[in-house]
Amino acid sequence: NNYDDRSFVKPGRVDALGEGQSNTLLDLVSIRRRFARGGMFNRWGGSDAYVYERVVPTANGSGGATLLVGVSDATDREQRFGEFDPQPLVVTEFPPGTELVELTGHGAQPTITVLDPSMVPEGARNFALSEYARSSAFPVPSNYGLAYLQIPAGPDIGYVAYAPVQDAVQL
Repeated sequence: NNYDDRSFVKPGRVDALGEGQSNTLLDLVSIRRRFARGGMFNRWGGSDAYVYERVVPTANGSGGATLLVGVSDATDREQRFGEFDPQPLVVTEFPPGTELVELTGHGAQPTITVLDPSMVPEGARNFALSEYARSSAFPVPSNYGLAYLQIPAGPDIGYVAYAPVQDAVQL
């Protein structure tokens, strides 16, 4: 950016293209290239956080989740989704038992394991399903699982992205 007062060019983010020792944008583009395919399905939406999932169709007609993403615009607190947290566990199309790894480096939990809904207390499961119904226009996936999520406070790191361990190559 060669800004001067006679030009419309203004200084931008120093880390925009991996300059300034930051690979933020390059990492996000890599995540998108490797995992962001198929449809984008709402999993939870609120005033300070949004969770969605990328799902591709499979041969048997069900979906195959590829990426679970949480974003937050809250700058004063992290967003927690869980059995004892303000937001519910997140309904996901990843099958129970799937181990997911956090790809951005921002997550407090580097890996999470998708929970079997039958093993979750009824109250927590019902809360997750009712909030899913409020947030999504789609039916609950047939072989759904439930996931704990923590999204850091923003503005610069208020996002996480989880993919299956076997598919995630270190960035």
